[in-house]
Amino acid sequence: MMSGMLLLCLIWGAVTILLIGIFYRVSMLLRLPAHLRWELSPTPHGKEKESYGGSYLEDYEWWEQRAKTSRYGALLYMLKEVFLFRKVFRSNPCLWPFSFAMHLGIYFLLLSVSLSLIWAVGSLISNKAIITNLILSFAYYCGLAGNFLGVAGSLGLLVKRLLQRDFIWANDAGKICNLLLLAAVFVSGSYVGLYTEKSALRFALLIKQAISFNPRIEADFPLGIHLILFLAFCARLPLSSMSHFIAKYFIFHGVLWDDNPLNERLEKDVQYLLTQPVYWTAKHVRSGKGREWREIVAEMDHEKRHS
Repeated sequence: MMSGMLLLCLIWGAVTILLIGIFYRVSMLLRLPAHLRWELSPTPHGKEKESYGGSYLEDYEWWEQRAKTSRYGALLYMLKEVFLFRKVFRSNPCLWPFSFAMHLGIYFLLLSVSLSLIWAVGSLISNKAIITNLILSFAYYCGLAGNFLGVAGSLGLLVKRLLQRDFIWANDAGKICNLLLLAAVFVSGSYVGLYTEKSALRFALLIKQAISFNPRIEADFPLGIHLILFLAFCARLPLSSMSHFIAKYFIFHGVLWDDNPLNERLEKDVQYLLTQPVYWTAKHVRSGKGREWREIVAEMDHEKRHS
């Protein structure tokens, strides 16, 4: 049985790493230089053009009128991508069932934790009968469904990565460790849900004791193992390739769908980037020795005109 300050330190340590890691990733993405415009990508936010991904840049003399955009189209696209993994289904349908099951398992698990947190906060505020067992029952079944789906998805992806020739070349230790950690979280969670009496109530009480910094906090062996694995997943999430969920918003809105016209801020950013030194060289870019981008581009343009 785990108890006392050690358990509190593990819980709040993992939460701190998670929050700091997410903040760091977001701030790092916000500080990235201007991207290469990808204007051939469909943009679902074009009003009256959502069905085929059109943009206001198609309109006659678009610079003379205000751009018509639709948040509904972008939101619908993101929901389909986040919850249905449409791109995975289209590009690799054999991989989609396992990826879909694993991510859906994570969503259900997070929903279960959120419901337990609501119960814990509610019970701290009031001990009246308003706090019913309905929330805990829903949390229990969400957690159980999430763990079952997660086991099938993570183990399926692990088998494919280890045995299927198309994926072996793309393997690395980090990706295998991520899948093993997720599988361990889901397997231990399934065991706790099936064989631990009143598991949802015990987990909710654990959260209640953690957020109230109760030094008498404790967890039995199966729940403690599951908790340690879940905390390890939370701490590793923003520090590994699993943090792609953070970058997804920026990739779609800031790269694929960016059809904003050139403005003063963007022009200033581009001018600054053109003053940056280039230390690498290739057949199409003769640089080296820290020459600035604008010198290289001017030289290439001069050669092109006189060739």
